[in-house]
Amino acid sequence: MVEAEGPILGRVRKDELKEVLINLVENARDAGASEVSIRIRPGLRGRAFVHVCDDGCGISADHVSRIFEPHFSTTTSGTGLGLAICKRLVESWGGRIT
Repeated sequence: MVEAEGPILGRVRKDELKEVLINLVENARDAGASEVSIRIRPGLRGRAFVHVCDDGCGISADHVSRIFEPHFSTTTSGTGLGLAICKRLVESWGGRIT
């Protein structure tokens, strides 16, 4: 499910947003999610909130502080770059990812 309200994300390149969303959805899938929802809503001063939620197994407390580090992965098949790329792109837009 994708919901969007109003003219938002003006500074964000569509291809970069697509890359971030694909990385987040693939990460959720790799964590065993069977359902992923994406909600985009406007914030103040032209900002936007993008929420990606899934029903995967979640992140262990031991790993939370490292998930955005390049090459950190909890799987043997991943490169550990997906979330690091997401963080770099989101911060280049003046945003933050948590």
